[in-house]
Amino acid sequence: MLNLYLIRHASAEDSHKRGDFFRELTPEGQIEAQVAAKILAPVLKHDSAIVSSSAPRALQTALNFAIELQLPPTALIQSKKLYTAQEPEEYYEIIHDFELETRNILVVGHNPVITRVVKGLSPVFPLEMCKAAVLGFKVRVSEEYITTRSAELIFCYYPKKVRL
Repeated sequence: MLNLYLIRHASAEDSHKRGDFFRELTPEGQIEAQVAAKILAPVLKHDSAIVSSSAPRALQTALNFAIELQLPPTALIQSKKLYTAQEPEEYYEIIHDFELETRNILVVGHNPVITRVVKGLSPVFPLEMCKAAVLGFKVRVSEEYITTRSAELIFCYYPKKVRL
């Protein structure tokens, strides 16, 4: 079993002169990431790894988690694939590569794919991942793939106000 925490990057600039990839967190986004990290930290053990999109806004979000969890620099791994991914299966492949190394994996990525990953793991979760949201799942992992639609939701931090 694997504890998988899916994190959408915090609030970022609307645009950047060099293009979407280079957008950074806003001051509000920095605070959002810090708050989310502080809320998640007591739940996690130190045997965690963070896999983050290499886009600056995702890396800045991930860095807040790494600092709060007191993880060594080697525990934060950048993946350009998390920025370019179009399908949930691409996330699953990246996650599966780290399964044997740790029991807690934090993945910092982007919409719309991160929402599709969440819905693949737990189709009952009705919301789109808002900025700085963290959803944790206990996931079954076989030698070849992550078992979808059988994950158990174990943690939810959803900072956006929801009207039902």
